[in-house]
Amino acid sequence: RMLPYIADVRLKGAPRLIEIDGPLHFVGRSSRYDMKSSLKHRLLTKQGWQVYHIAWHDWPTHRHSRQGYIARLLRARAPGGRLLEYQPLDSTSHDEALADSRNRFEERKVETDTGPVNL
Repeated sequence: RMLPYIADVRLKGAPRLIEIDGPLHFVGRSSRYDMKSSLKHRLLTKQGWQVYHIAWHDWPTHRHSRQGYIARLLRARAPGGRLLEYQPLDSTSHDEALADSRNRFEERKVETDTGPVNL
């Protein structure tokens, strides 16, 4: 049960939720959550839910990056009962992470019967 709230995303098989936090969840232009969002998080965690948060500005712009982002988010520890300030998943931007993964992919070599092959 999540009463009286509706979650953005509910994951099957475990008491886990993902909340997509738009600009109205924050105080001004800060990363501090407003009282309504903090209360919702606290009540849901008291009901036994693990609540993960994604701020609108952290959502990957590249569609193929989104599944990886969500997988990394769910491997991380969910915030505890008190939610005061948004904590990004990591310090690198998604565009930088995408460029880094492309660079690593381009640098990979595989040994074959006919010699090394760049991937």
